[in-house]
Amino acid sequence: EQVESCLISDDFNTLNSIDIEVCSLLQKKCSDHSFDALTAVQKLCLATFNAEGQIAGGGLFDFFQYTSDVEVLATLEAYEVFGAPDLLKLIQKAIKKFPKSPPLPDHSTREEILDVWFDKDKDPFSKLDDKFHDIGSALRERLKFVTVHPEHFFNS
Repeated sequence: EQVESCLISDDFNTLNSIDIEVCSLLQKKCSDHSFDALTAVQKLCLATFNAEGQIAGGGLFDFFQYTSDVEVLATLEAYEVFGAPDLLKLIQKAIKKFPKSPPLPDHSTREEILDVWFDKDKDPFSKLDDKFHDIGSALRERLKFVTVHPEHFFNS
């Protein structure tokens, strides 16, 4: 109920605090066990939360370097499910920067490609990074999703 009332009032600071609290609990569950220990619904929320933090902090280059294949695919699925088409398109465009993509190369292949780009001081994602900062996060969409699936996030 608190999340729904904050979404209605558009109180960004409270929404951001709730998002951090919910996703921090998911991160703890994930670090105590694994990403696979999360429900499918929880994976979607955590994948986008982590992706947005990674991209905001180090750009798409870091996102693709430090994110597992499963989490990248969960991020794509989440943006589609959440109704965040601009972020979905942005990640899809970034994937197309890799040779012979889509589909997304596996993590070890991505790391090899990224290492070559790094050695050549090449960042094919810089314009997309700028666009990400213009779009912003899927905070509201993610929290709306949480309100639809409270049983995955809150104890009764």
